[in-house]
Amino acid sequence: MGFSFVTEIPSPDVIREMESFELIDNFFQIVVLLCAAAAAGIFALRRRSRDLLILSLAYTCFAMGTIYYVLYLVIIGIW
Repeated sequence: MGFSFVTEIPSPDVIREMESFELIDNFFQIVVLLCAAAAAGIFALRRRSRDLLILSLAYTCFAMGTIYYVLYLVIIGIW
C-alpha cells in the first residue's frame, strides 16, 4: 500500500498573495528585531551589563540578516 501525493499547482494570484505576505512578514521581523535591539542596548547602557550588550548585538545581527535577505529578493526580482 503506497501513499499518493496530489500536488496542486497554485494559481498566480495565490503566489502573488504569498509573496506580499512574505514581504509584510519580513518587514515586521525587521522592525521588531530593531526595537528589541534598541531596548536591549538602552538597558545595557543603564545597567552597564555586557550580557545585555551582547543580546543587543545579537538582535542587530539577526535584523541585518533579514535585511540582507529582503535586499537579495529585491535584487533578483521577486518583489
